[in-house]
Amino acid sequence: MNLDKRKQYKNQIIQELLNVSRTSIGEISIKIKLSEKTTGIYINEINDYLINNDLGRIVKKRGIGIWLNANEKQRKEISKFFKQEAYHVSINKVDAVALIKHLLGLKENEYITKQKLSELTFQSVPTLNKSLEKLHPWFYKYNLTIEARPSKGISLVGNEFSRRQAMMNLAIYQDTKNFKRILKFFAPNVDVDQIEIAIKTAEDDWNIQFTEDSFKIICVMVCISLSRVKTPVKNMDETLRKTEFYNEYNFSEHIFQIIKGLGYTHYNTSDIKLIALQIIIANKIKWNHSPKILDQISHQSEFDEDLKIFVKKLIESISSIMRVDFTKDIQLENGLVQHLRSAIFRMKYGQEANKIGNLQIKKMYKNIYLSVLATSPLFEEHYGVQITENELNYIVLYIETALLRKQQKVDAIMITDLGRAQRLLAVESIKHYISQIEDIQIVSKATYLKKKIASNKIIFSTETINDDNVLVINSLPTSKDLDRIKNKINEFNLPEQMNVIFSKESQTLFDVNLISLNIKVENKKELLAHAIQKMEDLGKVNSKFFNSVWTREITTTTSIGNMVAVPHGNMTLVNEPSVYLMTLDEPIRWFDDEMVQMVFILATKMNNEFELNRMKSFFRDLINFTENQSLQDELLRITNKTKAYNFLFG
Repeated sequence: MNLDKRKQYKNQIIQELLNVSRTSIGEISIKIKLSEKTTGIYINEINDYLINNDLGRIVKKRGIGIWLNANEKQRKEISKFFKQEAYHVSINKVDAVALIKHLLGLKENEYITKQKLSELTFQSVPTLNKSLEKLHPWFYKYNLTIEARPSKGISLVGNEFSRRQAMMNLAIYQDTKNFKRILKFFAPNVDVDQIEIAIKTAEDDWNIQFTEDSFKIICVMVCISLSRVKTPVKNMDETLRKTEFYNEYNFSEHIFQIIKGLGYTHYNTSDIKLIALQIIIANKIKWNHSPKILDQISHQSEFDEDLKIFVKKLIESISSIMRVDFTKDIQLENGLVQHLRSAIFRMKYGQEANKIGNLQIKKMYKNIYLSVLATSPLFEEHYGVQITENELNYIVLYIETALLRKQQKVDAIMITDLGRAQRLLAVESIKHYISQIEDIQIVSKATYLKKKIASNKIIFSTETINDDNVLVINSLPTSKDLDRIKNKINEFNLPEQMNVIFSKESQTLFDVNLISLNIKVENKKELLAHAIQKMEDLGKVNSKFFNSVWTREITTTTSIGNMVAVPHGNMTLVNEPSVYLMTLDEPIRWFDDEMVQMVFILATKMNNEFELNRMKSFFRDLINFTENQSLQDELLRITNKTKAYNFLFG
């Protein structure tokens, strides 16, 4: 093995300069144990390299000292280059490879005698001693130490992560023949060819292509992970946990799912994260179907910066529709960024998040749901994905939490004849679950009925009472009781509703010719095909619009509750923004058990300020309209298109 001493000394010099604000040639020469003259020569050579590669420069001033003048990005590049140069593996002797291989093959706290090691590597003990001395710097790079004990022999000291990194680097710098031979030594029970095919399959499935070196690295790390199940990586939980927020974690998980189908059923969950970590820093040649901004981006940090901009736009749109300012809520912004890191991948590649109660969320937080639904074209425009109902609901929960943070504290009255201990338990349960409730006044049922307390406070009762203003709850409030109280608070705190009639801004989306009333259809596909064909005939959309609408319906439901659905398609296929209103003579099954009798088909754009504001107005109006059951019932009774149009816009 050839380890270039000059490169090692240069690396030591550069590390000194990186770690101090100012030093001297004399101080550096003492630390690296070289003469000042030789140290000075190396410093000049380093400086020439830095200047020629636009990586800053080394400044020398008589009587003051020397220092490195480079920005943060340049410093990272400098450190990485000189480390790689110093410890780059250039193996030209079979016995050197064999020696490293056998040392790395030792288990933690396992020792091997020098005699045994010399026999395995076909070299004499004196030659072995010289070889071991040369290998110390190479192992040092991976935080590994060769330890010799007279009574036991040779051992390798270091953690499992360091061992795997060293194994990987030893393998990847071999030619094809030796690469598989080394890998077979470290992973004797793993079929390397199978693993390569599995990774290539994952590449094809996700339209990712790695450079040859990166592919090799990932292959080695997967094989080593599968072979070392009994020696997992430890003490890296915090670092590995962070990979779950990155898209590459999903890709790593996909690789292991394929491998599991090949019979490799035993692996550690930490290995998925470990491979994800490797993929994050891997060099990807291309990543098809990514958003435009990602075409030339290989670093996750740049994806995050773009995602933060997108989340801000998302929050601004929802704020405008709901007329509640969430734009200064840092918790909301950070929460959505973390969630959408992986959600975008899930939507792009069809991997659903854990299911949450879709119908319940739509029912409980209908206004928020509609506001979030209105932003779905933003996902198509920016990331080329159709947001699923499940992901919509997750965002709804983030907004609901932000709304609770924003709402002012409220006081409540609890009507109860319970004993002291029971009512205290009920009070504490409610205050613990619903943080907005600041104070709960206790009154008996007799007192309440006698005084007829008039209050703008939230009123709930553990006693049966005939009063529409009072929520009747159980003695020990159930989760359903607590949700009902919370919903009541939401009604108190939400901004005052607008006029129930659709606004002038929304009116420009409607057309009398795009209203169909009391129609008879068997199913939603028939309904959508009929309506969108008419929109196409009128030049509102192009011929591909139906397919985009139907693809969305397959992906997720567009039902919003109250027997209303809002199907919509890709806005790039819209010629003229419009809304097609349809009422049905009988409700039809829309999705699972959801029934629908009123449909607003949206063909909209959101590519400029005017279109964006118009869409916000439409969804604000739709929220108000769907909140008023009597208005919906009245519209369902109308049979004339002109009357329906006049009804909507007064």
